[in-house]
Amino acid sequence: MTVCLSSLPIGAQDFFCLDSLMNLGLPLVIIETVDEEEPTCDFVDAPEGCSGKSITNTVKVPGRLRILEGRETVYDSGPFVEDLSGMTIRMRGNTSAYLVRHSFKIDLQKKADLLRRGDDVFSDKDWLLLADYPPSLNQMVGRYVSRLLGISWTPAGQFVNVVFNGLYRGIFTLSENVKRAPQSRIDVDKSAGFIFERDPYWWNEDFYFETGWTRNSLTFKYTLKYPDSKKVGQEQADYISEVMDRVEQSLADGTYEEYIDVYSFVLWLLAHDILGTFDAAGSNMFFTKYDSTDGSKVALGPLWDFDSIFMCEDDWSTVRWSGYFPFYDKEGRPTEFSQLYDEVLDFMCQWLFDYVVDYFDDYLRSDEAAALDKSRRYESERWVWPYVPVADDVARIRQWFLSRRDWMMRQTAVRTPESTPVRAATVRRGCYDLYGRRLQYPSHHGWVILDGRKYYLP
Repeated sequence: MTVCLSSLPIGAQDFFCLDSLMNLGLPLVIIETVDEEEPTCDFVDAPEGCSGKSITNTVKVPGRLRILEGRETVYDSGPFVEDLSGMTIRMRGNTSAYLVRHSFKIDLQKKADLLRRGDDVFSDKDWLLLADYPPSLNQMVGRYVSRLLGISWTPAGQFVNVVFNGLYRGIFTLSENVKRAPQSRIDVDKSAGFIFERDPYWWNEDFYFETGWTRNSLTFKYTLKYPDSKKVGQEQADYISEVMDRVEQSLADGTYEEYIDVYSFVLWLLAHDILGTFDAAGSNMFFTKYDSTDGSKVALGPLWDFDSIFMCEDDWSTVRWSGYFPFYDKEGRPTEFSQLYDEVLDFMCQWLFDYVVDYFDDYLRSDEAAALDKSRRYESERWVWPYVPVADDVARIRQWFLSRRDWMMRQTAVRTPESTPVRAATVRRGCYDLYGRRLQYPSHHGWVILDGRKYYLP
């Protein structure tokens, strides 16, 4: 049966029908809540001296979620029965919740992989629908760069069209959430591991902890993603606060290699420098600590939120100046961190930027890109905003990465392989697969070991 949608800003309402949506080519997520109840929340401003806007008192609404590919139902949560079937949905976000379209958090009652990757290891209860507003490929670009850099975990996502209680809501990214999950997401120890965030919205959380850097700050404190802030004990809170006190002091006095995973800090910053991220305040700076032993160092990552990429043209990302990246010692000399950063950037300049350009050139010719483009036309009429062709996004991506490589190489005096044949030859001689076999880089694809470190060559 054809179900037409109502409450549309144009006259031709018959155009917005389920039949039309199923023919666009993107997966179609259909959400039906009990009694067609809408998720609600209260909007709150930051207390005096703090920054930002956020939401509170979010109401979870029970319902059912289905995913269609064409006319085939590929997933059905079933009707809501607590702990057995169905799902709950609520609004999520901070300043993004004030936009014309909201993002949502979905809690399934039974684990499933909504991205349908064919392996039960990816099944989970927690999922997100991230509003793609304004339309862009930014999230896709950021996640691809994260994977190329070999950052320990990168959330997977997929463009989908969404119908919510009979109304077409537009294009969203169906995404994994930042959480602990062995094998499939962030694998920290269940009883002694931590995932936490340098959070400008700490004032709207149930729990936060302070350190020497943040104790007198109204701008940032740390909030927990794992363990659950409602279950964390005082001993755990004191421990992780003391850990970050040591980390922050070590960054100031140059002893940081004892306390942080330097390579993870380098990769995280390099990703934002490559992407030209502008947002330093809400940059979603996540940290992990595998367990509570002295041998477990604090790592930086995963990457999250790419709304402000491509905004620092001819400049470094703004988060570079946050104090977590010790480029120089007290005498102004380069540090181990800066030397490692330049080494990794030198290596990445030889292939990463070209890989990104080639990947999105190929993507433009894909069925998914064609489906996304059709969906954008459809969405632009529904929401009465300008249609942005996917081809325009890809052209922007191509221009950014080709010019960004040249700019970053000039800033760090990195030479191209053609101008430094000895260096390029060294890379080829020192590149091995995981079985110890020497490779003629970059002809190999997959995981490789280079100078004692692991990289992924797609």
